[in-house]
Amino acid sequence: MECEPHTATFKGGGIEVTTASVRTARISEKINVLSLQATIMDTVTSVIISYRGLLQAIRQLDINRQSLERSKELVAINRELISAGRMAEVEIVQTEADVSNREFDLLSAENSVDSARLALIKLLDIDRHTMIVPTEKMNLEPAVLDYEQCKMLAFNNRPDYLSALLDLETSKINLMLAKNNKLWDLSLTGGYGGIDTSGQAIIQQPGMQG
Repeated sequence: MECEPHTATFKGGGIEVTTASVRTARISEKINVLSLQATIMDTVTSVIISYRGLLQAIRQLDINRQSLERSKELVAINRELISAGRMAEVEIVQTEADVSNREFDLLSAENSVDSARLALIKLLDIDRHTMIVPTEKMNLEPAVLDYEQCKMLAFNNRPDYLSALLDLETSKINLMLAKNNKLWDLSLTGGYGGIDTSGQAIIQQPGMQG
């Protein structure tokens, strides 16, 4: 048979009331640990995302560099055709404009790589002149997620969710204390005194309070 927790019938009574401060302190400590875990998780996640961003920027830089090379090759071919009289000279204007656009795209891609590198360096808190050269290749594979498994992992590991549960426990303790404060205060204060044989009053001594 399961015993129900003792409910105090007077103010300040009961184990739950007397141990409330200890339980609240323990809950606060757990919340602090979860807060630290959340900070670490956020930092690691930010580093991973920033590293992937650097990989993506480098890949885009390679694509833009190859596009510029192809545009320059096309201009050279068109010039040969113009020299041979097989193409009108005005037709090369668009090709040369494409080269200018590719050069602008290449410059933008270089700036993106530098920005991504600096963002990653800032997260890692290392020297800003450090040159980071990612070696990992981006192989994206389709992810197959199980809803129930993901939900279970979230409930068991998300610091914000676990902290919310602990905050709920703290609220329950505070509610219990608030209800207890409304009960009758049965603490007693007493003392004793008298007159000695000489007729002098005896100083009153404090009694027990409870």
